[in-house]
Amino acid sequence: MSIESRSTIEVLGSGDAFHAESRAHTSYLITPAGGAPLLVDVGATTPLRLAQCGRDPAALEAILLTHFHGDHLLGLPVLLLRLQFVTGRTAPLTIAGPKGVENACRSILDAAYPGVRIGYDLRFTELSDGAVRLGGIGVEPGVVTHKAESLGYRLSFPSGRIAAISGDAAFDERLVDLIDGVDAAFVEVSMLRQPKERVSHESFEEIVSRREELRAERLFFTHLGDSVARRLRESGIGTPAWDGMTVEI
Repeated sequence: MSIESRSTIEVLGSGDAFHAESRAHTSYLITPAGGAPLLVDVGATTPLRLAQCGRDPAALEAILLTHFHGDHLLGLPVLLLRLQFVTGRTAPLTIAGPKGVENACRSILDAAYPGVRIGYDLRFTELSDGAVRLGGIGVEPGVVTHKAESLGYRLSFPSGRIAAISGDAAFDERLVDLIDGVDAAFVEVSMLRQPKERVSHESFEEIVSRREELRAERLFFTHLGDSVARRLRESGIGTPAWDGMTVEI
């Protein structure tokens, strides 16, 4: 099978907000067979990781955001300006995400580079109910528990296969519903165990105790550090991701 006939999910970064064990911020480059790539989340390290992986950002048709925390958004100004000043982009770029996506993106751009004008059209799409198509991929949003605006996504590929990306999310029924029955699920696991004051992230202990609720054909875990990855490997539950990992779908 040629690479053009395969759909892939490339994990540009697999780490948490604080670069645990030098991992890059969690971000994905998703390329459907024969189609244009879709970038999911743009942390501060994402533009660098695109360059290190030899991926041309000029090929992007759309960017998809899960929520507006810095480790999922701070790389956007650099990426947008690279497209303008280095690659000379003139084609429109779609940026899709939760309610408020345009304000969040324009605010971070203005904070980083006040007064700079993007010379190509930015087309913002707020996602709520129902699926849309981005870069040849069907995108169905689902609310997850993290920030007020947080969304996870079910992604439908030309082959008919479906992947799910949780973004940052607590382990609850929203997450269980999001990944139910998919061919591949990318789920965050930020810690070994919940602290006394619980936070809206998933822990290794929750994954182990509630494994039967994660009904996906393949499970991949991101937004983690080496200690969590090691425990996941030892448990035999799913596959801890690493920077540069590529999964066919």
